[in-house]
Amino acid sequence: MSIDRFFTQSMDISRLTEDLDESGVGSDTEGWAVVYSSVACHLQAWSKGEQSNEGAYYYTHLLWCDIDTDIVEGDRVAIASVSYQIYKVEDRNYGNSQHKCVFLVKL
Repeated sequence: MSIDRFFTQSMDISRLTEDLDESGVGSDTEGWAVVYSSVACHLQAWSKGEQSNEGAYYYTHLLWCDIDTDIVEGDRVAIASVSYQIYKVEDRNYGNSQHKCVFLVKL
């Protein structure tokens, strides 16, 4: 049975972009742009005892979404007006449970 039935929330995915001037040359201005809206997902907060500390990263939330979702390390997501930074993305390819597992920090 697929885990898609657990994707009861939706997220907007933002990616850091570089602004271009009229000639197509990059400028020093960077900003966040929404690249995908209303993507089905499931967000879960880790309790204090379960939070993971890998080197410099301190994950506070886990997110699951479809394995084909275009989401990468460094992106940001917004769920119910709360923003999260993505630090790690893993493909979980387990038969009927294919999904991405995303490690987040609440901003």
